[in-house]
Amino acid sequence: MARRLYAYTQGSAYAEFAEAHKGKLAPGYDADFILVDRDLFTAPAAEILKTRVLETFVAGQQVYAAGMKIR
Repeated sequence: MARRLYAYTQGSAYAEFAEAHKGKLAPGYDADFILVDRDLFTAPAAEILKTRVLETFVAGQQVYAAGMKIR
């Protein structure tokens, strides 16, 4: 799972030549991330596809929360 998440995060940032400010949570990097309803490192493989996004943050600001009404 670690390699898959790396490919999806830091690997994607590298592919778009943005690894200097995207792809991980660290000082000076964009704070774009999601919170999910389970630990992807310990969830059984059959359960991973059932993962739900609980919150989404872009540049450190919450832009989505489960159940949030869209205007």
